[in-house]
Amino acid sequence: MNFVSTNLSAGRVQSAAVKMIVDQDRLRAKFISTNYFDLKADLRKGNSKENFNATLVKVDGLKVASSNDFDSKTGELKNKDVLLLTESQSDELVKELKSGNWIVTDIKKKPRTSNPKPLSQQALFNKKHQEN
Repeated sequence: MNFVSTNLSAGRVQSAAVKMIVDQDRLRAKFISTNYFDLKADLRKGNSKENFNATLVKVDGLKVASSNDFDSKTGELKNKDVLLLTESQSDELVKELKSGNWIVTDIKKKPRTSNPKPLSQQALFNKKHQEN
């Protein structure tokens, strides 16, 4: 941030706020943007009409990089033991995987819950006045 003159004076609160802004701007300037690819498939068992989704997790024993593998502040990979798929690698994998048979090796069930709708004072008002 070159536009801030060094001889300007700011109060205690402004100084802390300006420091936070400058620090965040420096982090933003150092951020490294990276493209990564993953593979997802819609699969079906035999002649079944039901599809299920599958995600490629590993290739040759290496975990495929996902958004969780990147540092949110720097954009760099946190762990170097993951496979960062390029577009050409993912295209090759798609061609290879389309030609072969798939075998399901693991099924993970994740419970899903949905939170109730927030309390609405208008709904309570309407309910109370409908009863009368």
